[in-house]
Amino acid sequence: MRNQGMPGGQSFIDKYRIGGTLPPNHPTYIERQADQDFYENLKAGNFCYVFNSRQTGKSSLLLRTITKLQEEGIACAKIDLSQIGSHQTTLAEWYWGLIYTLSKDFGVLTRPDYRNWRREHEFLSPVQCLSEFIAQVLLTNRNENLVIFIDEIDSILGLNFSTDDFFALLRDCYNKRADSPAYNRLTFALLGVANPDELIQNKSRTPFNIGHSIDLQPFQLEQVLPLAEGLTAVSEHPQTLLKEILKWTGGQPFLTQKLCQLVLENLEKASHSQANISGQIEQLVQTNILDKWEIQDEPLHLKTIRNRFLRNEQLKGKLLGLYQQVLQGKQIPADGNLAHIELQLSGLVINRQGKLAVYNQIYAAIFNQAWIDEEFANLRPYSQAITAWSASNRQDNSQLLQGQALQEARTWAANQSLSDEDRQFLDASQEAEKQTLAKANQILTEAKIKAAQTIRSGKIGLLVISVIGIIAVAVSSWFVKQQHGKIQTLKIEGINILHGQINFHWEEFNKGKGQLQALQSAYILGQELKDIAGEDSFSPPRSLQQILDNIQERNQLQHQKSSIINLAYSPDGERIATLGIDGSICLWNQRGELTHDCWQGHEEIRDNESTSIPSIIFSANGEQIATLFKDGTAHLWNLEGQKFPRKQALPQDLPDTVTSIAFSQDGNLMTITDTKGRIYLWDKQGNLQNSWEGYKKEDDDAKKELEKTLNQVFFTPDYQFIATLSDNGTLRLWDKQGNLKGELNGEKFVSENPQKVTKDTPFIANLAFSLDTRKKIVIYLDDYSIYSVTVQDIQKNKKINIHQKIIQSPDPIRSIALSKNGEKIALGASEGTISLQNLEGKPLNEWKADEEGVTDIVFSPDGKAIATVSIDGTAHLWDLTSKKTPEREETLDELLLRSCEWLEDYLVTHQEEAENKEISKCLKPHTGVNIF
Repeated sequence: MRNQGMPGGQSFIDKYRIGGTLPPNHPTYIERQADQDFYENLKAGNFCYVFNSRQTGKSSLLLRTITKLQEEGIACAKIDLSQIGSHQTTLAEWYWGLIYTLSKDFGVLTRPDYRNWRREHEFLSPVQCLSEFIAQVLLTNRNENLVIFIDEIDSILGLNFSTDDFFALLRDCYNKRADSPAYNRLTFALLGVANPDELIQNKSRTPFNIGHSIDLQPFQLEQVLPLAEGLTAVSEHPQTLLKEILKWTGGQPFLTQKLCQLVLENLEKASHSQANISGQIEQLVQTNILDKWEIQDEPLHLKTIRNRFLRNEQLKGKLLGLYQQVLQGKQIPADGNLAHIELQLSGLVINRQGKLAVYNQIYAAIFNQAWIDEEFANLRPYSQAITAWSASNRQDNSQLLQGQALQEARTWAANQSLSDEDRQFLDASQEAEKQTLAKANQILTEAKIKAAQTIRSGKIGLLVISVIGIIAVAVSSWFVKQQHGKIQTLKIEGINILHGQINFHWEEFNKGKGQLQALQSAYILGQELKDIAGEDSFSPPRSLQQILDNIQERNQLQHQKSSIINLAYSPDGERIATLGIDGSICLWNQRGELTHDCWQGHEEIRDNESTSIPSIIFSANGEQIATLFKDGTAHLWNLEGQKFPRKQALPQDLPDTVTSIAFSQDGNLMTITDTKGRIYLWDKQGNLQNSWEGYKKEDDDAKKELEKTLNQVFFTPDYQFIATLSDNGTLRLWDKQGNLKGELNGEKFVSENPQKVTKDTPFIANLAFSLDTRKKIVIYLDDYSIYSVTVQDIQKNKKINIHQKIIQSPDPIRSIALSKNGEKIALGASEGTISLQNLEGKPLNEWKADEEGVTDIVFSPDGKAIATVSIDGTAHLWDLTSKKTPEREETLDELLLRSCEWLEDYLVTHQEEAENKEISKCLKPHTGVNIF
């Protein structure tokens, strides 16, 4: 099928389009069977969905189809769910975003009418509002056929509420066609990287099983012949070039366009003949794509595939095993199960004639067996053991798993699609453990016989109830001397098992599954190791020493009845305040002990649509705490000389709903912002000094709402200015008289590639001030890029140069903090990594803190510790002081002593852990305080 083009389109290709959405008339747009199927089904009124991997042409297909349908007199609207809301968006905000977009695109309500309609219907549930809007407004005011395109459907997976009702509503619109003719004019098309089974999460509800699936197949040679036109500039054999390009890309749209452009930029017409084209293309791919691919992956493509492939921790092992079989050429039918669908949605594998196959040679070269081995090593709970076992040609049985390590490995393996090597390793481990148990039973039987003989001869008998009991009790007995060889063998095997279990906890430590928990478990195993070994000399567990050399977690803080969502250090660093999602407040000392009983700071959460971000902060002198709750309620708490914190009266002019709050560093001023976009300034006696509107006037209601929503407010370190950050990512600097002194937004950040056209303007996501007035502010854009700027940069409205970028994070950043002296930056990433860097972007330290993500992070005033909050609602205290590495290998006794010293604070505040008799040896007497 040739590319017929669109009216008014270009006909000459001088540049290929890599990434992004192609305009409908772009000369490099390639028509596929999907174009015809999508258009004809929607024109006929059929619900459709296009679910495929990223960068396969979905958005370009959408735009082109909209153009063709509109030419047929069919009205269309497009909703991009990634622009409607994120994990912080409320259910009501999300639905009203849908209604507003439909109202605007179809032109059925003016802005005043929309506001009135919203006020009149807010008593209904959000999904009822959307249903009512479709029935009473959309289908009433528009008489032609309507198609609603819903793009980026997979964005729903990042929301913190269920969208099951939304998809149930779409099904209801389809079902209403039977008795409401108007609904025959309404059609929906869904596009994204999604599995239809994921759309409705509640498995007790009817699945989303309506609509036609549109299959986006790879480009075929006869379809892409129009692309050859651009290659005539560098070759007399453009079709041969194109054929070689497709051999590498497999017809993958993004890679095909990219390789065409690379040919255009790198090959000279006289440099090759038809005979050597294959070698030329291979060299081009090797040099510009495969070599150091992570650096050359621009625009992002290969990393996107990798991240999608590895996103599901529970499914990762199964996908790796399945992909390994596909890569090895095994014929695996594409039967539509979850793993097969996920593998195809990653983009790495396609369904080729009913069998799973690697999409193209480029993917196979990058995501090869070495990559699989590396990912398995990061995933397997026994990676070091199986590597050593394989390296010994499967002869080193000391690497085989036994006991708890084997049990945990079997549990993990139950949900994985394993390689042959994994199965053989686990089977060998299982057989070795059976043999060990058989030996133990044999020795136990012989011990009982000997004990009976001893009793009959009038001597004291031995009662042994376990293998370890035999070893421990029989050290000095005549009986064990007779069984010495067998006992020694069993002892060595027991020591190897315990070494393996300690090593397992070192691996868990590195995966972010709890540093303190790993140390505690390794300590208990170390005590068992000591009991088994007795006076025998043996090498102490290296893994326990590695844990102690690398551990940074000092303690964990938890509210008894609630999840912690925010925390703060007092200015002197002696106390930590935590805020629970239920409004509870707790005060802790540096060691993690409660200094007061926790108290309820807010009893009843108001039901409103406030965008306030819950927070807790100390005043400059540490004598007050300010709390802000999700419903916009703010409180002040007086700590001065109080046995118990006392609620303090707020200024009378305080607005009803607060969005952010801050104290000045000299302790004389407090500022807050409200939902109307106003900024208020009070002195410490509670006298209102000034108030003003903190946003720009906008005609567009949606833009005005983003402008008016001030998510954060700060005093500059010299408390001369107030900084605000609005919901549209604009940072503004105000003096205390309310005069705007500077502004910074994403447009001020100079692109790394000025010629590169991006879809969206960069967005300021967050910022952090140093308390040292000589230091800089750090700002991060779009959750990935960190810049260093000054207050003067903002005052002068300067462009922010690319050289001011200090960090480019590979993973989305959820939280950021700057040390008091302005010399260190702490970043909490969405995948649970904490990293410390200096202001030049030089890494200082990094560790995996949590499996799910870090939502809040703060430095202690002295910079020697940080506190973080995890998604599970636990706060963690981390020690940043450097540990002195022992000059020699420590003995087991020294390692156990060092473990006790490190665990002391944790055990003091977690008495329940002392129930273990081995752990109780570390515990010292103390006086505790109740949580609630």
